[in-house]
Amino acid sequence: KRFAFATLRAMSTEHVTPLLEVLRACSVPEQQEIARLAGTTRNYLYQVATCHRKSVRASTAIAISDAVTKLHVRSLGRIPKISVEEIATMCACV
Repeated sequence: KRFAFATLRAMSTEHVTPLLEVLRACSVPEQQEIARLAGTTRNYLYQVATCHRKSVRASTAIAISDAVTKLHVRSLGRIPKISVEEIATMCACV
């Protein structure tokens, strides 16, 4: 139990990337829609957002950015936009 608590504490204070902010602003169906539009999975988006994947292919970063932009428009701005550059560099300093 101590390990689980320590893990939860570490997760709550970890580096919050721009993609993680986007995912937190989305409902699960919206997260699934971003993944579908980007040609990937919701799990992969979280791996990228939490820097468990240190790099992302350029084509995938473009697809994620485009998908988020579509949902940004649909949500009337509730979901923040994210640029390809943000996705490509958000884990560089972690």
